[in-house]
Amino acid sequence: MNLSRWVRVLSLFLLGALLLRATAVHAQSGGDYELEWATVDAGGRFSAGEGYWLGGAVGQPDAGTLSGGSFELSGGFWTIKVENPTNEYTLSVNTVGSGSVTRVPSQTIYLYGDVVTLTATADPGWYFGQWSGDASGILTQTQITMTADKVVTATFVAALPTYYTLTMSIVGSGVITPAAGIHPYLSGTLVSLSASPMEGSQFDDWSGGLESAANPAQLTMDTDKAVTATFSLSSANHAPTADAGADQYAIQGDVVTLDGSGSRDPDVGDSLTYSWAQTGGPAITLMPGATISLTTFAAPSQPTLLTFTLTVTDSLGLSASDATVITVGPHRIYLPLVSRY
Repeated sequence: MNLSRWVRVLSLFLLGALLLRATAVHAQSGGDYELEWATVDAGGRFSAGEGYWLGGAVGQPDAGTLSGGSFELSGGFWTIKVENPTNEYTLSVNTVGSGSVTRVPSQTIYLYGDVVTLTATADPGWYFGQWSGDASGILTQTQITMTADKVVTATFVAALPTYYTLTMSIVGSGVITPAAGIHPYLSGTLVSLSASPMEGSQFDDWSGGLESAANPAQLTMDTDKAVTATFSLSSANHAPTADAGADQYAIQGDVVTLDGSGSRDPDVGDSLTYSWAQTGGPAITLMPGATISLTTFAAPSQPTLLTFTLTVTDSLGLSASDATVITVGPHRIYLPLVSRY
């Protein structure tokens, strides 16, 4: 058998061995995932399912079992970390007084977005008072949407409960807790209030049933109360943004317009002043002047390069600058294309 034939036989043998090994890795599933492919002895791709993802997987059939979270992989080793981003959360339910709480579904771990129904039942001679913590309200049944670990307390009282209402409202731009609206609370409840201003605003104070500038703040529900959170425009000043316009090409003798009207100030109601300055090229005269957003000049009669800087300043003194370049040249003459036969 000559050398070339030996090479062909050896090549076929090696190819068969590789195919046999590749087919030894099959789809795997279990728990919350199904792995529909495998990469053998090579860098991998991504595979994902409801409860897992795999990045850059490398596997071989005899490498044992790997498990964690809600997955289990058999016959594979994994050179890049395997993570379980299921976002599993716990719900802790506490009681004050004499009573019990049932949950549906009743389980120790919940996934993101699961909705849990809680029902409070008072013991004989007791009354359900209210929910607190990550739930609120005075009805015996409430629902919780699981987006994080949560803690809920059900309060039971020995006497017929007395309730007061807290009416929350907003002046200005912000978000408050409790939200704007009417909220019933069991008499004696200590309520925490917090305020978050929107961008460009600041929290000033609480007024009405609570006179305070503290944030967060607390008040005790011993009567019906109405509280207003007041927000105002932020006193912090922000620098403007200067825009001197795009670079231009101008013909000798033409009227050129410098346009700084694209300049902006992020603070509502803050006015801008403008100042143009020539920083390069033969001196020119700006008309009608250098202190407006739009101004003009006559291009020089000779080809040249002119540079200008625009500085804008807000009413509190903060400023910003931008530059533009004007290239002055002769008329461009385009000659017709002449074909020769």
